[in-house]
Amino acid sequence: MDLTKLNASYFYKLFITVVLINLCNIDSVAQQSLNLNCDNDYYFKFWNSSGGSVISLDTLIKHSGKSSLKVEIQEKNKYDNGKIFGIYPVDSLKNKNIELRGWIKTSGIKNGYAGLYLARNNAFFISDKDIHVSDIKLNGDNDWEQVSISIAINAGTNALIFGGIVTGNGMAWFDDFELYIDGVKYNDPIEESPKTYLSKKEKDVLRNYIYPLRNCNPDDPDYNDLKVLDKLLGNSRVIALGEVSHGSKEIFTLKHKIIKYLAINQEFDVLSMEFGMPESSFLNHYVSGKDDDPKKIIANMSSWVWRTEEVLNMIYWMRKYNETIQPFKFTGFDMQLYRGAITELEKAFNEYPDKLIIIKELGKELDSTMTNSRDTTNRDLLFFREKKIASLLLSASESIDVSHFEKSKKDWLKQNIVIIKQYMGVMKHDYINWRDKCMADNFMWIKKHNPHSKFIIWAHNTHIMKSVCILPTMPEYHVMGEHLSKRLDKDYINLGFTFFEGSFMAMGSKGLQNYQAEKAIPGTLEYLLNQLNEPIFILDLKRIKKDRPANIGWLLEELDYRGVGAVKVDGYQSAFHRHRKIADDFDYLVFIRSSTPAEPFHFNDNKIKVNQTVSEQIQDYNLNFEQVKNNVPVGWNVKGTDNMKFSIDSSIVKDGKYSATIECDNDKSQYGVLGLIINTKYRGDQISVSGYIKTENISSGHASLLLRLDPEIGYQEVKIMGTSDWQKYEVSIKMNPESTKAIALGLMLIGKGKVWFDDLKICIDGKSISDTE
Repeated sequence: MDLTKLNASYFYKLFITVVLINLCNIDSVAQQSLNLNCDNDYYFKFWNSSGGSVISLDTLIKHSGKSSLKVEIQEKNKYDNGKIFGIYPVDSLKNKNIELRGWIKTSGIKNGYAGLYLARNNAFFISDKDIHVSDIKLNGDNDWEQVSISIAINAGTNALIFGGIVTGNGMAWFDDFELYIDGVKYNDPIEESPKTYLSKKEKDVLRNYIYPLRNCNPDDPDYNDLKVLDKLLGNSRVIALGEVSHGSKEIFTLKHKIIKYLAINQEFDVLSMEFGMPESSFLNHYVSGKDDDPKKIIANMSSWVWRTEEVLNMIYWMRKYNETIQPFKFTGFDMQLYRGAITELEKAFNEYPDKLIIIKELGKELDSTMTNSRDTTNRDLLFFREKKIASLLLSASESIDVSHFEKSKKDWLKQNIVIIKQYMGVMKHDYINWRDKCMADNFMWIKKHNPHSKFIIWAHNTHIMKSVCILPTMPEYHVMGEHLSKRLDKDYINLGFTFFEGSFMAMGSKGLQNYQAEKAIPGTLEYLLNQLNEPIFILDLKRIKKDRPANIGWLLEELDYRGVGAVKVDGYQSAFHRHRKIADDFDYLVFIRSSTPAEPFHFNDNKIKVNQTVSEQIQDYNLNFEQVKNNVPVGWNVKGTDNMKFSIDSSIVKDGKYSATIECDNDKSQYGVLGLIINTKYRGDQISVSGYIKTENISSGHASLLLRLDPEIGYQEVKIMGTSDWQKYEVSIKMNPESTKAIALGLMLIGKGKVWFDDLKICIDGKSISDTE
């Protein structure tokens, strides 16, 4: 997914990703501590945090025991709140009454309070009605006071969220929490001290199961260290290569090196990546010898995670390899876009006007439906459009059936119809499970249509793992690798990739840029493996699972291990999967001591408007919203969750004829975004965006004006709550013209209420810009 785009895909998938990487895996709460007494030195393993606050362990101020949790909100974050929260799966709590007690001490709490809260989580969102804050709310200065709160857990709840909350600014300390289930106190087990040290004997045994590698350089002519793959992979014809982060240079280059080895020495001839399936065909044309610009192809694939020099170099190698050796195909199995499928169908029927008109009408209906799919003021119209799309898809499929295309082309065009249906299915299914099932189905299609080939899969660790993900706040997550392992059995082998320390490229609080990795603490898999003093090696989990050798049985038990993805969120729980059995997830694990960030390549083409669903040419970026189509501003992406209404208002304006509005009057947690991407390369020292904003009853969130320079420059956002008349707001960022690839503007509403935007202005060094430059 391309996180440089302000659309629903970005925000929805970003939320899902953060949920997946932020929440600890809990298989059995009875075996795990919740750290209710706040005395564990690694408190961040148990307690999540959120909001504009600083969370720390305080060993000086405490109610009892060793320490308390301190939450501090500084003056500059006065509009934020700070939360510490734990998570408890509700299998044993449903239809029961829950009471949370805790001790709170405060200092200098102003414009807010400190209290306890309980919330019922329903898999993806927590609505206002499911969030409960204690009746006792402490402000000012207070010595230790016990506070309590109770709720009932209903059948539709997936997890109990419990903890402390601080609003306004000031400091609060929390200690000695207690949970009561139907009046019975929950006995919080004490977690054993983590394993911190490998003995000489353990190291000696473990070294029998590792295979050191020379380096991660795909251009190194010496490939003797990779010959071990001949033994490890055996006769398996589907090899999946994972990655703990979507932005690690060493992981990308080592995967390239392994791909080269498997192609040259094991006759693997199909690479299938976590790319859009139709869009990947364009890269396959390039690696097969067609003249094209691979940078342009990748830049239009809506996936910044692959827009790197490392991936580009691999594509260049594939083309060169195909000039002299047997063909090596490039394929993709993802389904998060539909435009590539429309393009493939349009190309096929370009010489058949009566058929082409059906495809073009299908594309228009998809564009219109996706643009307005969150406008719940006209669900009947949306239902009609979905029915019309289904009818057009049927007509397109029938056109393929009666065409004179050869069978292989018919099969490919029919698969593009499937991709569109899969894309539409996201609106009706649990996103994460639906996507992984579709990716598995799409790979199986690729395998079926290349019956004599051997396949290399490139995707994130989570997608390729063999076991189901059990997450405390969500339904079971059945990943692509689990589906493939069941279908392919021993023909499917997977290699996870991880690292001990370093940095990586990701999307985070400062936009798309390089971030330092969270520390691998004692007890984590990476911390222990690093004691072998081998910079790069393959760990044979498959053989360890079979032999069950003495001294290293801990490798078969539950461990914390790194799991980053595409999004960087601060904290241990954003960086590590908790209590998972690594030997059940992967056959082999590739360990790399140090990671450095992948290097994004630069591609400038002002004609490309990445993923813009509205393609009309607009003047001055329509910053005053005077150009309108279908009751939304022309040129702006309009996306959001259900019950979020977008419209143009002609009665309440700051200037001109129209203002743009986002509104939600529903209790369900919501977001709505009007987004604009500018690809023009501007020069200067400082860029600012100003505009007028009016709000009405904004609660459970905020309205925002935000500015981001991509891919790695900066991000700034102003947040507004409550009710206010027209006020001018401004955000500003220091420029870096040489590195900037896009300017992203966002107008957003999170929560409930209504917000109006009008008369925006973009200035560089104080001068207004226009698209006539």
